Amino acid sequence: MTRRRRFARVLLFAITAAGVCLRAFHLADRPVWFDEAFSWTLVTQFSWSEMVERTGRDVHPPFYYLVLRCWTCCFGASPVVMRSLSVALAAATMVVFYLLCRDVFSADTPPDEERPMAERTGLVAALLIALSPAHVHWSYEARMYTLATALLGFSTWALVRALKSPRRAAAWWTAYALSAAALLYTHNYGLFSVAAQWAYLICRFAHQPCGWFEMFADKRFRGVAVAVACVAVMYAPWLPVLQAQKSRVQADYWIPAVDPWSVPEAWLALIAPANRAIAGAHAEAFAAAAGVVATLAVFIWRGGEGRWLVACMVVCPVALATLVSLVSVSVIVGRHFLLAYLFLLCAAARVAAGLPRLERGLLLALLLVDSAAALARHRDSLRADAAPGIRGAVEHVRDGRRPGEPIVVLHPCIYFSTRYYAANDSAPHLYLDGKRPMHYTGAPILRDDDCWQAADLKRVRGRRVWALDTTGYSAGFRQRAAMPAGWRRVGSSKSFRGLYFFEGDISVDVYEWIEPTATAKKSGGAR
Repeated sequence: MTRRRRFARVLLFAITAAGVCLRAFHLADRPVWFDEAFSWTLVTQFSWSEMVERTGRDVHPPFYYLVLRCWTCCFGASPVVMRSLSVALAAATMVVFYLLCRDVFSADTPPDEERPMAERTGLVAALLIALSPAHVHWSYEARMYTLATALLGFSTWALVRALKSPRRAAAWWTAYALSAAALLYTHNYGLFSVAAQWAYLICRFAHQPCGWFEMFADKRFRGVAVAVACVAVMYAPWLPVLQAQKSRVQADYWIPAVDPWSVPEAWLALIAPANRAIAGAHAEAFAAAAGVVATLAVFIWRGGEGRWLVACMVVCPVALATLVSLVSVSVIVGRHFLLAYLFLLCAAARVAAGLPRLERGLLLALLLVDSAAALARHRDSLRADAAPGIRGAVEHVRDGRRPGEPIVVLHPCIYFSTRYYAANDSAPHLYLDGKRPMHYTGAPILRDDDCWQAADLKRVRGRRVWALDTTGYSAGFRQRAAMPAGWRRVGSSKSFRGLYFFEGDISVDVYEWIEPTATAKKSGGAR
């Protein structure tokens, strides 16, 4: 191994370690919110088969939950443990994108020659991912996003290695097929990224100056065909479930209809994440979109042999998501573009690595300072000490609640996180007031005994009832219930600010039963 290669490995280890430290810093501080509590409920409250079946009723594939279940079976289900899986997968993402950039930008160089430009590009890409505010943020979550980025990076790297290593092509195509299928079973947006890989392969072989017979005689083409067929066969059993999920989202979901600003705002949410609503931030969104276009333009102009694969992995998923949103169902959300965003960082890394030393140093310094500033701003807006949220609300209930007093939740979007923090106490119940919960507020994982109706409250009329509600999650406002007639609030309401802007304020109220007056009966409830 050359000294340059040893130095690159040491530097990669340092970058990965720094990225892990950024993501592990205060990992337990943030309260568990709806999505994370959804993950916890799925992997701890159901059998393996029921977990997969209930996942199908939701809007995601099951692979992440299977991995998280194995993880929690080994290490427990605390916030640190569940989130540490995402941190570990984030580290894998940095390493695999280094390998991908190293190989994709040295496609025409024999393996035994030194590849300083490609090595440099891979290291810069790993560094940009390590400091990316968006990737850091989603590494904090007990969700599937860093598993998706790791699988996408690995599958694309395996594809590149299979194309340039004829003697070991079978092993690399096997690795590609397995990792691409795993990506499809991790997040539905993986469909767009795998389609981008296939689009690149089609263009690569269609561009070759040979006839159909020569193409089919090419071992690499046959390897591509077999690998793509294997991915399709492995994913085929999930297609009916995907169709049902699409119909469910089409009927009723929280993602707004696509408009001219949907894509620019999605890029803005990744480039400069902020704990606020970004709808209407047109100037910022335009600047973000212009930066993306400029980066891609310079990259394609100077990017070398590997530019078409990387550009395809940025442009195709976004274009496909936009097309689907226009003709079928709206699917454009900022965090879903994370898969394309990492390839945009690879493009920026290649542009920086190709500059002369002075210009390269200045551009890298600018990129790193900008990333560090954005990360600092985002973290400052997510200070858990100033926003205890549902964790603070449940602790307040625990401090004042007497034995036997029930806990009810009046909004489905805070029910599972309440259950998580009240796990050692009396199990809370979701009071629905005769309503049926919408699927995106947790209906797929609700059991019958989780829910209370007015008749259940009547059975506890001799005791105080602790009720939790929220001013946030406006998409679920149709689900919010009111305490029925006959229940009077005791004392003043206690409020706890949610960590994320969309959580609003979590309120805690204590109710006691009184005989309803005629006026109260007519009005139908108390708040």
